[in-house]
Amino acid sequence: TEVQTCAFRSVRVVEVSVGRPLAQPGPPPTGLCALPHVTPACYPAWRERLRRLPAAEAPKLSYELEALQAEAREAGLLLAAAGLGKIQFARSAWGVRIKGAKDDAERRAALRAVWSAVLGPLRIDG
Repeated sequence: TEVQTCAFRSVRVVEVSVGRPLAQPGPPPTGLCALPHVTPACYPAWRERLRRLPAAEAPKLSYELEALQAEAREAGLLLAAAGLGKIQFARSAWGVRIKGAKDDAERRAALRAVWSAVLGPLRIDG
């Protein structure tokens, strides 16, 4: 009989720079993209804004389906560029799901690859 356990874990990331200042967040989106509602046209602007913005300062975002599809396409391109093209990226209500990794090391490599495509915190589902 297989026993499964569930544990909630929180991982904190500390960015360190020696000899030069840390990169600053991108500019806030403007125009229609200034609203915290992500459309396909606004995905690149929000991605750039959130790339270096501390999670505590990030607004809660709402997404259009097409914006989530743009995020998934970008994640797929990043997986392919990392040599992990057979791994699938999916979003659920609980976070990011990585499918098709052969082991934990490949799963971690896939998560590192898609990190910059995901808007907001990278919560892992399953």
